[in-house]
Parts: sequence; structure tokens; C-alpha cells
Amino acid sequence: MGRYELIRLPDIKIKAGLFDVDDVLAMSESIHAQEAVIFFRKYGLDLTEEDHQHYYMTEHGGGTFGILHDYFAGRHGLCRQLINQSKDRIFVEQLIHLAEENQGASGLLDHMSSKGLPLAYVTSNYRMSTVRMLESLGMHRMIPVGVDHEYILDRGLKKKPHADPWIQGAKVLSEHYDINVRAGDCIGIEDTDKGALSMKRAGVGYRVVLLPDFDDMARFSGEAQPDLFVETLDTLIELDKELNLF
Repeated sequence: MGRYELIRLPDIKIKAGLFDVDDVLAMSESIHAQEAVIFFRKYGLDLTEEDHQHYYMTEHGGGTFGILHDYFAGRHGLCRQLINQSKDRIFVEQLIHLAEENQGASGLLDHMSSKGLPLAYVTSNYRMSTVRMLESLGMHRMIPVGVDHEYILDRGLKKKPHADPWIQGAKVLSEHYDINVRAGDCIGIEDTDKGALSMKRAGVGYRVVLLPDFDDMARFSGEAQPDLFVETLDTLIELDKELNLF
């Protein structure tokens, strides 16, 4: 079994599973970084790895629109619709072949499905790139619905680290499977402190952080502390077999 750090066992009956996508189900965050580099290079901006980390991975970075605010101040007519469509196309047409399944992802989805848990994804990325990537990796049939960038934007909701994505994830899951599930009934799996904060604020019932490097554990303090750290998704399967987590 891989490394893990158990903070507490579940004190609820888990009824469903909610998953972040990038660097949880698929090794894809670095590919989205390339997508942003390609997109902004057309407008004369060379993004660095540090830029990506700041704008997309931290609580106050603001993502693509944070970059627009800081570097472009409305120039080039870069409207929301154009950005959504252009970045989606870059990923699907140029980069999707680079995406790989994260270790143990399909096995965990299969394991949870075999226990009768309905599943949904909760991502900040675009719909087309998310669905196409899950399809290409053979996972979309197991986790067919979820919350994405357009879902949040169209409804005027707030992205991670706010609570909205995970609350809505439970809602979408409930509607698709015709059940009544709240975020507090779900196990949620994330890989970033921003995502962990979002789960906590949404009241997700059991919060797991996938953390390949346990030296990074200090980032997940205070509100961001989960109930369980696991080194790999395979570890979560083995822990469930041993402790009956869900």
C-alpha cells in the first residue's frame, strides 16, 4: 500500500463520489499550462511556469481573467466567449494526446461504482476539453456528468476556492441519477489547497487529498486540511478494503 496520512475516519454514510479532474483522474494540469502558453503567446505574452502556478493554482490568482486584468486591461477584444472557445480548441486539437490516466484512477472509479456509489466530476476547466479527455481515457462512461467552467459561469456562481462547485456537483449528480444527495453525503477528492478549501467550505462529507509528495503537506493547513491524504488513488482503494471508508 502507498503512503497515507489518516486524520479522521468518516462519520457519515457516504452516498456518492465527487472528483476533481486535472491531476486527480488525469495527469493534465501541465498540459493546460501549455494550452495557456500557446493562447497568450498569440497576444505577445510568454507565460512562465511560475505564472501558471500563481494564476491557476492559488486562491487569489484569478485564472485566465487574472492574467487579462494584470497584463491586457481589456486590449485585443479578448472577450469571455472567445477565450473559452479558443483555449478549448487548443487543448482538444493540439494537446489532448498528451493526457494520461493518473495511477489508479479507472480502478478507483470501478471500485466505487461496484459499491453502488454514483460519481460526478468537479472541475474549473472547460467542458469540451474535460469531456473529450475523459472519453479518450475511457473514463467518461463511469463518471458521465459534472460541473465545469461553463456551468459555473453561466449561472453566475463562484469558482474554487468558493463552495459553489462542490455544492453544485452534488446537485448535478442528484439530478442525473434521480437521487437526493448533498455535498455532505459525498466523498470528495482533490489535489490542491484551493480545491481542498472549496470542499471544506461546501461541507463535503469526507475530504481526501491526493498528494504524491508528502513534503507538500504543510500547504494543507487550517481550513484546507482534509480528512485523509493518499499518495496514489490505488492507496485509497486499499484503504477502503481495509477500513471500509465508503
